[in-house]
Amino acid sequence: MLEPVFFAHADALVRNDSDALMEVAARFEEGGYMLLAAEAAAESGNRALFGRLMGYCEGARTPALALMTATPLTRREREIAVLAARGLTNKEIASSLVISARTVDNHLSNAYAKLGIATRGELALILSDDNR
Repeated sequence: MLEPVFFAHADALVRNDSDALMEVAARFEEGGYMLLAAEAAAESGNRALFGRLMGYCEGARTPALALMTATPLTRREREIAVLAARGLTNKEIASSLVISARTVDNHLSNAYAKLGIATRGELALILSDDNR
């Protein structure tokens, strides 16, 4: 039954309660309602949770999701992220850009944090959405 979750969602929004919104996101996720879960996560401000849940939403766009605007990547972070999303290893990226693999790792870590993601698969999804 979704009515109690919808009520909890509305109540958490009215109270601007981030913790309650994260709980609502978890309840929607448990029920398999990933887009609703991602919206609640966006409204909570939890970038990591939002990024994980958006991986299930195939590039969906809603007003609630627009609330969670990612911090823009620097030119170098984006350049490295694109190469990583294409499947290049850190070592291959470092070699092609004439930088150290550690520098590549640092740029990717920064990009992941800004985007609220944790994997190259999520990175590929986000970057493919940007290119539509």
